[in-house]
Amino acid sequence: VDGDVVVSFDRGVVARVSGYDGRIRWRTTLPTADGTPSEPARVGLRYVALTTSNGTLHLLDELNGRPVRQFRPGNGLHGPPAVAEDGSVFILSDGGVLYALRPPRR
Repeated sequence: VDGDVVVSFDRGVVARVSGYDGRIRWRTTLPTADGTPSEPARVGLRYVALTTSNGTLHLLDELNGRPVRQFRPGNGLHGPPAVAEDGSVFILSDGGVLYALRPPRR
């Protein structure tokens, strides 16, 4: 994200780390009940999306790490989200359902 790196850790922590000096710009802790977070994906110019092993898609504000939206389809999610050029987010559930979602507009 703009020269920085957004990383996720197995304890539900997501952080934006400066690519310039390595300082943490923000850190967000997801609910531990959500499971292990996936690799984050940038959504447009405003959001970061990631899934968790127990079945939640999290959409975070890339500027401050605050949660913007969550989506829980009712079962686990398989792998990180895929993002199309138009900002659509695609996730595959463990139940074999492919979801296509649009991020909120600002």
